[in-house]
Amino acid sequence: PQAWLPLLRASFKAVFMPLSLILLPVLLLRALPWGAHEAFHPILAVTTGGWTLSEYTNVMSTVQLVSGLIVLTLGGLTVDALGAQRSAQILLPACVALFAAMALSSASWSDSRLLVAYFLSADIVMLLVTVSLIPICMRMCSPAVAATQFTIYMAMANFGRPLGATLAAATAGAGNPVVLYWGIAAGYAAIFIILIVVRFPKDDRAFHETAEALPQGEGIAPVRD
Repeated sequence: PQAWLPLLRASFKAVFMPLSLILLPVLLLRALPWGAHEAFHPILAVTTGGWTLSEYTNVMSTVQLVSGLIVLTLGGLTVDALGAQRSAQILLPACVALFAAMALSSASWSDSRLLVAYFLSADIVMLLVTVSLIPICMRMCSPAVAATQFTIYMAMANFGRPLGATLAAATAGAGNPVVLYWGIAAGYAAIFIILIVVRFPKDDRAFHETAEALPQGEGIAPVRD
């Protein structure tokens, strides 16, 4: 507890490293559609889709349960098999295509089947993108201040939600809802470009340094130390 000031100094020093600064806009833009969807989709479902508010909440509860189960079972396996950054590079173009398709199909937004399909698809791919970015954040953390630095990354990621809601107000709130989907598609396209150009760490420094320094306790010696 007496070392909180050095802890903060070391944490912010680690966050403001060049590679870390490149990661921050990735995290910020990652949450953009979450805030935009939360702000606009209830209006879209009720005013354009003809749903009641209770129907919308019931559908979204089911969508989030289904997408959560799918990502819970497949997300980690996919990231382990392909690698975190590679997984994000594959998922991000799918997200951009999905957002663009929603923008282009504005004439059919009154079709409940389209809305449900989009809500479910968007929730799944955005969750998968989140799962693929979290290991990158972990690997970027300095071992000495890993918990604090990771908390800063997650706070930055969540800050994208109110920005997404602001984007919804500036576009859909001004009578241009199609521009909203083009805007979040552009945000995810920017993330894709960053992940193509920049190579983030593939190994977890904190894990390896801790494993090297951890003394062997009492008991049977391990086969592999």
